[in-house]
Amino acid sequence: MATLTNISSTNNNTNLQNSKDLQNIACNKNNDKSNPINTEIVGYGNLPKDTVSFGNTQEYENKQNKKSGLSKTQKFIVGAGLLASAIVGGIFIKGRLNNKELVKLAENIKFEPAKNIEDAKAFAKTHLGIEKFDVDNLDVANWVNEGLVFVNNKRLGKAIMPKKVAYENFDEKAMAAMNSNGTLTINKANIGDIDNLLNKSIEAMPFIRRFENGTVKISKNLQTPQLQNLLNRFCKSKDLSFCEKVELYQNIASIKDMIVLIGTKPSLTLKQLFNDKEISEQIKKAGLKYKGKPLELEEILKQNKEEQDAILTEIATSLNIKFTRKSNKFDIIVHEMGHSEHQRNCKNFQNLSKSEEQIKIGKEVSEETKEFLENENIQQTALKVSPYSTESPAEFVAETYKDLINGKTHTEDVMELYRKYEGPPV
Repeated sequence: MATLTNISSTNNNTNLQNSKDLQNIACNKNNDKSNPINTEIVGYGNLPKDTVSFGNTQEYENKQNKKSGLSKTQKFIVGAGLLASAIVGGIFIKGRLNNKELVKLAENIKFEPAKNIEDAKAFAKTHLGIEKFDVDNLDVANWVNEGLVFVNNKRLGKAIMPKKVAYENFDEKAMAAMNSNGTLTINKANIGDIDNLLNKSIEAMPFIRRFENGTVKISKNLQTPQLQNLLNRFCKSKDLSFCEKVELYQNIASIKDMIVLIGTKPSLTLKQLFNDKEISEQIKKAGLKYKGKPLELEEILKQNKEEQDAILTEIATSLNIKFTRKSNKFDIIVHEMGHSEHQRNCKNFQNLSKSEEQIKIGKEVSEETKEFLENENIQQTALKVSPYSTESPAEFVAETYKDLINGKTHTEDVMELYRKYEGPPV
């Protein structure tokens, strides 16, 4: 679950008295450690060290802003548009996918980038069995085709391809969505303006700094070679391909996704940190204290969300915990294919979507989704996959499917939950 290397902690016997003290420590940009803990405990995204507190969701902000003010960083990230949620799309649920005449594909399809739109459409029809391919942007068309080939080859020809691929604007802050009739829709408003989307995303991140000469610096707790390389090439040498730009966007969105989840549910991440034996031992060795007493999970969980947020920030800063997860340039497509295959595999699929999606179509929130959101053990298990996995059973399955397609293995509790919700075989 975690790869822990070269753990060091120099802030011994730190006394965590209150949020203000913690915020001052968390914002100390000179408080760099040279030996970070590299872990994937909380899914994709990274814990930043140069922030006061973690972010929040727009939905949460709407409900809570009248009761209490948001922190500076929370307001900043909410105001930036919360593009974290755009890494994956929604599901338009009105019924099960039509099962007639599934196309049998070759186990291994060789992808060749099309030189024009007509060739891209022909490739989609001939090799992927896609009846209608309404994409008028060659970069997007090649990205979609290559992504679908990637899924097909991983599934040895058993993947169920969309009947139609559409490229159009829709209102969601999503990059793509899978319709119940088998249509994969790529959001033209976002994907079609990827350079502008990236520039806005970079400017919105307080821990990514872009200088006039094109140099980019990232907070050390966020930094990975992949992200640093892509950022430098986008901002300075400007030689990224379309697919690499999508990959960069997904890396940035992953960071935001993590911050948003920690801002709303810091207790989930705290539990995962303390439940990891090696990290828990390092917390003790560091001598971290809260109100004069050694940090104990049971006591931390009694505190309000803001105090939990501050304690989590201090733990990450003091131990220089580095949460990393590599994003694949096809993650958006693979996630949506996960929804498609899940819908065919699961008789109860309509009851597994996000609560707001069920309400939008006039349904009461299902017992399955209620249990998923309210059961602490289920939420802890889902968080091992990604923050977005905690949104609903359907998103958990799609995110797990994405990992499995990418060759990642998960612990048995994750796979047991995947089977419970009838995740498709991979």
